[in-house]
Amino acid sequence: MVHLELFRGARGYRIVGESSVIYLYSKEAAKNIYGFNPDAKIIALFREPVSFLYSLHSVFLRELHENVEDFKKALELEPLRRQWKQIPKYVLFPSMLYYSGWIKYAEHLKRYYKHFDESQVKVIIFDDLKADPEKVYREILQFLGVQNVDFTP
Repeated sequence: MVHLELFRGARGYRIVGESSVIYLYSKEAAKNIYGFNPDAKIIALFREPVSFLYSLHSVFLRELHENVEDFKKALELEPLRRQWKQIPKYVLFPSMLYYSGWIKYAEHLKRYYKHFDESQVKVIIFDDLKADPEKVYREILQFLGVQNVDFTP
């Protein structure tokens, strides 16, 4: 498993983890994570949809998954891209450019709740994190069951 290589040097830690927006979007990730570790804890961070998509588009441009610089035009291309047209050369998988699918937050969470107990899933709203990062930090530490560490914003 390629992902295990990420943790090769992680010895003596109580908890190790990884993050990716693709895990929430993926239709298979929740099942695969559960299959690998049914005791896993999931942290899902949600951002207001329009600003999230705008940011995602910028990341995709930078990483060459997207080749349309105008955000609105990229959104308008979704119907064509669903027909496998106007697909950039370096995109990891074409469906990642179906921007409307990324913001189906409830649908994505349902896949995790199907496999994991509610006590194993922590949902965080980005605005709450921005408003009080120390509070959210402490909530995450409690959720993970780890000792409080000094918080320095």
